[in-house]
Amino acid sequence: SEVLCMSTNDWLENLSRGSLSWKILERATGICGEVLGHFNVARMFELAKHGNGSAVGCSGRRVGSLYKRSLQSIALTPRAVSLYELYLESNSPPYDVELKEVFGSHTLTVPKTFWVDRTIAKEPVGNVQLQLGLGTYIAEKLSAIGIDIHDQSSNQKLARQGSITGEFATIDLSM
Repeated sequence: SEVLCMSTNDWLENLSRGSLSWKILERATGICGEVLGHFNVARMFELAKHGNGSAVGCSGRRVGSLYKRSLQSIALTPRAVSLYELYLESNSPPYDVELKEVFGSHTLTVPKTFWVDRTIAKEPVGNVQLQLGLGTYIAEKLSAIGIDIHDQSSNQKLARQGSITGEFATIDLSM
């Protein structure tokens, strides 16, 4: 999937301005902008939280969110450091922690069944915290216009209606 992701990024970067694909993506970007509105980074920081699982910079038995709040060192990718610094400054009183740059996630396998493993990625603990805040922020914005990302029943009804009438189409972007 990493190769597919890289080739998709290359395709997007080399997309011809004015092409049909460009116009579709431009319209989709406009719709997203209308729905999400002005980005409120302070609100995202309010929603930032630690996850309960293992992460780069925090593993073993002590992976709960309460333990993560006591960490003295926060692992982050280089591109997330400046945003995390803003996050730290926004807290009152500000946290005093060391920010440790790491290359990225750690890929490993865990048992899925007795016979098969599945691949997972442990993300840097600081990145996860920011990503969870952003995800909750986007979910709030969508909820304000009647879209509940935790309830797929309306999507299922529309997909069924589309399969019967041809009025709607679905797209599966999973890899």
